[in-house]
Amino acid sequence: MDMTTFPQPPYSSNTASVDFFLFQRIKRSLNETRHGKLEVVMEEHALLDERAVDTSALPILPPEKLHPFN
Repeated sequence: MDMTTFPQPPYSSNTASVDFFLFQRIKRSLNETRHGKLEVVMEEHALLDERAVDTSALPILPPEKLHPFN
């Protein structure tokens, strides 16, 4: 199998603090929120999918243009 691998950033246990900050704000905004009927939630989710960002126009970089995480 011919696969291209990309370098990964080194592991850091300190990166989770940013995640906790962001997810705490989301959790607070959703706290005690009533979403109503399942059908309504599914319709709203479908609307969000329609508004998703189209990434097909973004340029695709060849592997030699990518910078390693060193």
